[in-house]
Formats: sequence, structure tokens, C-alpha cells
Amino acid sequence: MRIYRLAKTAACAAVVLALGLSAGMAQAGTYHYIKENGKFMVPPPAGWTSSVPLIATANVAKGEAYAKSTCGACHTLNEGGGTRFGPNLWNIVDRPHAHITSFNYSSAIKSMKMRPWSYQELDSFLFAPQIHAPGTRMPFAGIKDTQTRADVIAYLRTLSNHPKPLPKK
Repeated sequence: MRIYRLAKTAACAAVVLALGLSAGMAQAGTYHYIKENGKFMVPPPAGWTSSVPLIATANVAKGEAYAKSTCGACHTLNEGGGTRFGPNLWNIVDRPHAHITSFNYSSAIKSMKMRPWSYQELDSFLFAPQIHAPGTRMPFAGIKDTQTRADVIAYLRTLSNHPKPLPKK
């Protein structure tokens, strides 16, 4: 009887997992949620939809207002700006994780040092920093609204003397 219950439970779990995987893949579209180890999370966290396709047409002014009022509490946003509770965000797009040598990054971020802050990485991290980088010291719940994340990433892109090309749709 116990083996029958275990088999039944395993079969139900397999069906739920399969449904969750296909729903998560459909939700994520072209881009996927990236975990700390650089692998895709399937299904992605509940409520996540990639903002990357929206970056090219995002509202940079709204992103700037959000970044200055929210991110600016812990990060500097100007060229040559120092660190606060978090590192300076100037020229962040496509820079390696943990690239500011004078900042004491968490081991979670240090472990990603070989990966750049691509548009996909920024999208993933800004949605839920603690899911993207478990153990990060960034005490921010994340930006759940897809358009707001796109606006912020579009603004962060402008924080450079040579902004990176916009992502292709």
C-alpha cells in the first residue's frame, strides 16, 4: 500500500512538474531567468516576464527617476562616483560582476565574476536579487513590474560614455 502511494505521488509530481515547465517556458518567451550559476531557471520565478524585449523602446526618463529615487539610496550613478552601501553603477552594462576592486562584494556576486552584467543578467537580478544571487547583501526586494525594469535598464545603459548596443528583439 505504501509503495502504491509513493508511486502515485511521484506520478502526480511528474505531471505537475511537466505542466510547470511548459508554462514557465511559454511565460519566459525568448529569454530565460538566469540563476546564480549562470544556468536558466525553468520554470522562472512566479510573476517574472523578461523585460529585455522592451528595453529598446523603454522610457529612459522614467528609468532615471526610478533609479535616482530608489537605486540612488545605496548606489552612486555618476562617472567616477564612489561606493555607498552598494557599488557605483556607472558603465554597468556588460561589465563583469564584482568589477570594482575597492568594493567588498558578497561571495554570491564574487562567484559570478567571470560573467558580464548583460541585459539578461540585469533583468534577472533586478527582478529578484535574492533568487538571482542567493546570499547577496543587497537588501532590495526587486522590481516586479516588467516595464519598470526595462525603463531602469534602459537608463543604466545610458550611464556610459559609450553605451552598449540595444538588445535585438
